[in-house]
Parts: sequence; structure tokens; C-alpha cells
Amino acid sequence: MKKNFLSGFYVFLAGAALLLCCAFPVSAQKTGIRKGKQAPDFSVKMTDGTELMLSSLRGKPVLLHFWATWCPPCVRELPYIAKIAAERQDEITVLAISAGETKETVVEYINSKDGDFSSFVSGCDEDSSISFMYNVTAIPYTLFISADGIITDTQMGAYTPERLKSAVDKAVRTSE
Repeated sequence: MKKNFLSGFYVFLAGAALLLCCAFPVSAQKTGIRKGKQAPDFSVKMTDGTELMLSSLRGKPVLLHFWATWCPPCVRELPYIAKIAAERQDEITVLAISAGETKETVVEYINSKDGDFSSFVSGCDEDSSISFMYNVTAIPYTLFISADGIITDTQMGAYTPERLKSAVDKAVRTSE
């Protein structure tokens, strides 16, 4: 009897998980977070104390990157993101947003890198409202947004330096 109950319970859990997995794409479609759609506007507080509106970045492509200090793939990828931000600032705007972390946590992390991120500024989505708006279900998560605000590409998971460079090159070419 106990074995039958557990089998039924596991079937229930599997069904519930499948239902949840199927619900996320529907949610993403309702909010338009996909290639070819306008990127939803938002305001984010930055680690340097400023506040930034996504729409204020129109005019050149944007690399919108969600990350967190506790995420190993994010931490491995962040130097590539910071390097692109510094080297290609005339061609593309990099907007990194720490998902669900306080400004203090992010500033402490950036400062602990002995100047490696001296010019790197991140947004802090402390209440995860931006992450929710963009249906961020895992990090790192990167979107490319054209100069006129259209989502041109998305990537769930970390980039290698080569793939990131290629994606940035494509985003810049597409916006010309």
C-alpha cells in the first residue's frame, strides 16, 4: 500500500513539474519576451548610485545581462562581460543586472576583485521585479536589444569568450 501511494505521489509531482514547465513559455509569450518583440522598459538602480532607464540607451545595441554573485557560471562569465563593456563601449552598451541581490552585496563583490572590475557598474534588481518582467528563470541570462529597442537574441547560460565576441559582433552588425 505504501509503495502504491509513493508511486502515485511521484506521478503527481512529475505532472505538476510538467505543468509548470509548460506554463513558462506561455508566460513569456504573454509578456513578449522573445526575439522580434520590443524589450519592456524598466528603471534600475546602479551600483554607482545612479538610476537608469532601459529606454534611455536607445541609439546603439544593448547587451542586457542578468547575473548574481552566488552563481558560479555567472562569476566565471562576468570578466568577459566586463571586458566587452570596456573594449566595445562605443559600439554596444552593456547593462548587467544582479538578480535579487542588494547593492551592498554587489558592490562588495566587485570591490573584492582587486580592480578587475574598476569600470564595471551593475544594476541591482533587489526585489527581482525586472527579472520577473523578463521571465528570468535561470542565470546567467543574456539578451541583445537593437538600437531601436527590439530583442534580437537571447542566451540562457554562460558564454565562452569566443561565443560572446561573436554574439556582440552580430548585434553590432545587425544594428548598423
